[in-house]
Amino acid sequence: VDLQPLGPDEVTALVEQVLGGQCGAGVVHALGAASDGNPLLLRELIRHGITTGLLAETNGVWRLLDELSAPPGLTQLVESHLAGLVPSSRQAMEILACAERIDVDQLGRLVSDDDLEQLEASGLARTELVEGRMLVTLVHPLYGEAVRNALSPLRRRRIATALADVVEGAGFPSPGAVMRVVQWRLDANVDVDPDL
Repeated sequence: VDLQPLGPDEVTALVEQVLGGQCGAGVVHALGAASDGNPLLLRELIRHGITTGLLAETNGVWRLLDELSAPPGLTQLVESHLAGLVPSSRQAMEILACAERIDVDQLGRLVSDDDLEQLEASGLARTELVEGRMLVTLVHPLYGEAVRNALSPLRRRRIATALADVVEGAGFPSPGAVMRVVQWRLDANVDVDPDL
């Protein structure tokens, strides 16, 4: 069964139904963004939030006490999807998870077209045209979190450095590119050019 993503009003209704009470706007927004409107994932995030104490009721209103994290079941689900990938496609998935959203030409400097096509065919990545630029993203942001959490610190450092080098080498072609390069350099614990 292919479920369509829920809209904001439907997310609010489902969250309040599952929690059995009123929710702060921050809770609904965070859960909606993290689930990308996927009703099954939304329910899992709510269960995980309650179990871990991230979601708590205060004075009759449900609030988010800390940043949402990927439920353990999601990590297992992502791992099962990745199991069928060849090693080079898995590495492409790791790079895309760290990039989150990147121009296809920039990503193409780090991974092969075949690997990108495999990620797309496997339902793990998608492309979208934004202001004339072809961007690649994971199909769901929580997939990225699950993959990033599984990376060793050295692997994350290598990927962050490579991403920063590629985007900086492309001349910061998009709004926010400078900030992304700075963040990747900080994540890699390498010097940041003060002129950026």
